[in-house]
Amino acid sequence: MRKDFERYFVDVQKDYNNMLKQLEQVNKEISEGLVSEEQRMNFETYFMTIKNNYDRISYMRYLLRLPPKFIQKLQQKSINSKMMKELKKYQDENADKESVNKEDKEALENIEKGIEECKNS
Repeated sequence: MRKDFERYFVDVQKDYNNMLKQLEQVNKEISEGLVSEEQRMNFETYFMTIKNNYDRISYMRYLLRLPPKFIQKLQQKSINSKMMKELKKYQDENADKESVNKEDKEALENIEKGIEECKNS
C-alpha cells in the first residue's frame, strides 16, 4: 500500500511541477499585459485546485512517515488545522485518487488552453 501511495504522490507531484512551469509562463504574459482580469482569475482557480491537491497529499505523506508515537500524540491533541478540515471534506465527498488525478489533469488542460488563447489574441 505504501508503494502505491508513493507512486500516486509522484503523479501528483509531476502535475504540481507542470503547474509551476505554467505559472511562470502565465506570470510573464500577465506582466506583458496579454492576460485579461477574467483570464487571470480563471488561471488562479486552476492553480489553486492543483496546489490544494498537492498540499493535501503532501500532508498525508508526512503523516504516513511519522513514527506511531507521534501519531498517537496528534490524535490525543485532536489538532483542528485547516489541512485536517480539507482532508475531512474530501473524505466526506468520497474523493479517491482517480478523481483527484482527473481534477488535476483537467485543471492543467484548462491552463494550457488559456495560455494558447492568450497567445492567439
